[in-house]
Amino acid sequence: MALEAAGPDLTVEGFMDGMYTIDYFDDLLDVQVSYSAENHQGGNIVTMSVVNGGAWELLSREELE
Repeated sequence: MALEAAGPDLTVEGFMDGMYTIDYFDDLLDVQVSYSAENHQGGNIVTMSVVNGGAWELLSREELE
């Protein structure tokens, strides 16, 4: 995503600008993922899951500060 947004002539600044365009909901992790100049964390929830019987099973979910 960020590399595509940065364009064909990659620079550090272009990559950072591309990172700041990332903003989506990740269904697998069940968390909103976004980056900005003020926030480089990405998401604030960590989940641990396993595949059980062909489906994802949530083992643990922890919200970070």
